[in-house]
Amino acid sequence: MALVTGANKGLGPETVRRLAGKGWLVFLAVCLSCLSWMALGDTDLNNHTGNHTVAEGAEAVIRLATLDPDGPIGGFFDRNGFVPW
Repeated sequence: MALVTGANKGLGPETVRRLAGKGWLVFLAVCLSCLSWMALGDTDLNNHTGNHTVAEGAEAVIRLATLDPDGPIGGFFDRNGFVPW
């Protein structure tokens, strides 16, 4: 099982393709905006101007990485959980 962040840009698509080709269960995380909520964490990289802690920013990633194997195979999620389409 793998969680690929940035799956829609750069090396992400190729990483997803290769892992899936080897039979891995791959969860994709994509950024729809350069100002996504997760990108605004309070870190040294942005001179501590973020609006949430690193732990808060990691919540969604951890939630996806620890899904039950019989869980959803796709969907829209934010830090509070599933977002209906």
